[in-house]
Amino acid sequence: MMVNKRGVNKTVSDQAIHLDLVAKAQGILAAENYFVDLPESSNNHLTYGVLLNCYCKELITEKAKALIEKMKELNLPLGSMSYNGLMMLYTNIGQPERVPEIVQEMKSCGIMLDSYTYNVWMRALAAVNDISGVERVIEEMKRDAEDTDDWTTYSNITSIYVDAGLFEKAEKTLKELEKRNAHRDLSAFQFLITLYG
Repeated sequence: MMVNKRGVNKTVSDQAIHLDLVAKAQGILAAENYFVDLPESSNNHLTYGVLLNCYCKELITEKAKALIEKMKELNLPLGSMSYNGLMMLYTNIGQPERVPEIVQEMKSCGIMLDSYTYNVWMRALAAVNDISGVERVIEEMKRDAEDTDDWTTYSNITSIYVDAGLFEKAEKTLKELEKRNAHRDLSAFQFLITLYG
């Protein structure tokens, strides 16, 4: 535990949250300095994960890649959140073709794909005009994912079909989106109206 100036013991979780806040309030350089000054006992998946997320959000590719390699070297557990951040980084810097290799690495490490992973993966495939790839991901998601009732996934699929000019398929996924919005989520209805438009 780290003791701050007021004598309060901070847990590693507290330090990870503080690291994120430093990055947001003072920038990445201040966050890196905070991270470097942490005691050895605080160098775990939480603090490393937050720093990785900061690099991904700020599109600092080389540092993100180096940090994830360091995390692997230290045998720190990597979850879907770390890989999702990396996938968004590559998507945001215009390299969506890198996303499938990250998904393959997740699978080879036994990391469960979540709905966010599937959505980013589908968007990346759509960005390189691989609609048949998107449809393979949809089938895999239906077969393997635990949270396929997420209406946002069907909103994502619909917008991919609309962007590709596949209006008949888009209409089918809109119907699926309507069915999956069992809780009558207002946001889902707003997406439906927009997509139908």
